[in-house]
Amino acid sequence: LMEKAHARLKQQGYSAALLRPADEGLRRMYRKMGYRTATHVSEFSCTAGEPIPLREISTEEYARLRQNFLPENGVLQEGVSLTYLAAYSRLYAGADFVLAGLTDNGAFVGIELLGNRNAAPGILGALGYETGHFRCPGRELPFGMFLPLAEDAAEPDYLGLVFD
Repeated sequence: LMEKAHARLKQQGYSAALLRPADEGLRRMYRKMGYRTATHVSEFSCTAGEPIPLREISTEEYARLRQNFLPENGVLQEGVSLTYLAAYSRLYAGADFVLAGLTDNGAFVGIELLGNRNAAPGILGALGYETGHFRCPGRELPFGMFLPLAEDAAEPDYLGLVFD
């Protein structure tokens, strides 16, 4: 199945495949297929602080602002990917960050926080949550796996948004 998927990607002009395994067992399986860990993230939890100014934004504005905060060599995701993201999360912007987040069991989950990660407590305060968990660019946790399908395939440094 994966060989057919890779052949189809090549046929459509893609130079690489990028995915995010849900667990270590899948990570080992994909490694056997030639994938390697290419991107990492940081995750942290915090409690609410003094509210800071933020506003809910459209998918289009998130795509535009995300480019300003995206780490160098980060995977640019827009169009249908961000439309899908907006279907199950809310998109926000502040003076020095963009955020995609949702509620899970009464707590806030920032599935992508780009920019000032120190804004997290103030974000929680502004949104009325006591606690939250955030994912942002970093080097602590393995995240995306990469398989080149062409010799010129560029390995990304950051993949923050994944879709099940």
